[in-house]
Amino acid sequence: MMDYTGDIDERSQYLEKPAKQTVLCVLNERWRVVHDGRSRPYSSWELQYRAAPGKWHSKSFCQHNWSLMAAIMRKAGDCDPAALAVVTALPERAY
Repeated sequence: MMDYTGDIDERSQYLEKPAKQTVLCVLNERWRVVHDGRSRPYSSWELQYRAAPGKWHSKSFCQHNWSLMAAIMRKAGDCDPAALAVVTALPERAY
């Protein structure tokens, strides 16, 4: 059996820190895209759904722009064209 302790310890410094999320765009009244605030290589964009006023739940975690766009098309429904332009202008990978 292989020992992954070193990898877990290395990643835990990124995963345990409270991340400050940055809202990148609001797609419609129920959906938005945020950056999770973590450092590379563990950063991702999150597609979030508003469950109640002030309560957001992450539904998709994406490291590539194409996977983020696919999640938006699959889940978010009608979106603001200006917000979609922001998403298409994102770099290929989460920064």
